[in-house]
Amino acid sequence: MNDSDDVLQMILSARELRANRQKDFLERFGHSLVCFTLNIPGPDKNAVLYEHIHQEGLSHFLQLLQEKKVSVIHWEVEQSILGMEGYISVDLDSALLKRMTIEIEDKHPLGRIFDFDVFGPDSSVWNRTSLGKERRKCLLCEDTAILCARSRRHSLENLMNKIHNMGKAYFNR
Repeated sequence: MNDSDDVLQMILSARELRANRQKDFLERFGHSLVCFTLNIPGPDKNAVLYEHIHQEGLSHFLQLLQEKKVSVIHWEVEQSILGMEGYISVDLDSALLKRMTIEIEDKHPLGRIFDFDVFGPDSSVWNRTSLGKERRKCLLCEDTAILCARSRRHSLENLMNKIHNMGKAYFNR
């Protein structure tokens, strides 16, 4: 086994742990679940800037829930090879919760980097298309992000520069 095989195994293990963590939260708390991560391409997902971006997104989300008087049942943050992961169990209808997270992703200056996955108490997955919304746009062009990612249309360097510039512009304002 070579180094790239080892890294791939670590990533796959971390993804499996995340899925198990999500399942555990749904079973333990019995409410809608938000799994909050960041859209960071490339192997390094734990830079200090990314931790700050994650903290900003999580704080913004928790503050919005508080303003709307939505009960947060339990929340935790963990760090893995995949980056920062926030798990937030919320007493709110999953479709409403997904609409709220879409608004954050669309309107917050760092929202394009944020990734809010929403699960119903029955483990159903809520996404943009299930609510009749368009898929997310690419960071660098107007095409759909998933198409650009799959085709590797943009270089890792260009994507990383865009994310770093967004983060630095936000925190240095």
